[in-house]
Amino acid sequence: MSEIFKTRVEPTIETPSTPGPVRPEGKDTDEFHTQEAQERIDLFETEKGHKYSEDYFNMREISAGDFNVKMSLARIDKYVKSVIESKEYDGTITNYKSILNEIESKIGTERLLGKARLQKILKYIGLMQKTDKLKEIKDKFFDS
Repeated sequence: MSEIFKTRVEPTIETPSTPGPVRPEGKDTDEFHTQEAQERIDLFETEKGHKYSEDYFNMREISAGDFNVKMSLARIDKYVKSVIESKEYDGTITNYKSILNEIESKIGTERLLGKARLQKILKYIGLMQKTDKLKEIKDKFFDS
């Protein structure tokens, strides 16, 4: 004698999912937030404990021992951040790099090494700052 058993089938209830932030597939949540935070220049510097310009010019070890190099990098960093602020760009590493790349392509320092590269960039920055001051004075004079 064969017995037939009947099983009760429970209906499945699908709950609508709430949309959340979109993450790239295969990315862990922590990795996603870390990537996002590293793109911001201020968060990068806070997290790493040094200026991004040290990494850009590959002079981290040199700047630790040479005060003049550290001050040169600080002046470059200050200028680039002021350009980012004045042009109302986002404070990201990408924008920081693009400003430095633009400066270097104008004055041809891409292939120079070490201190010679920094000195040429500093001279250009000094010239640009003087030009900006002259423009401000001119604008004040003609607006009066």
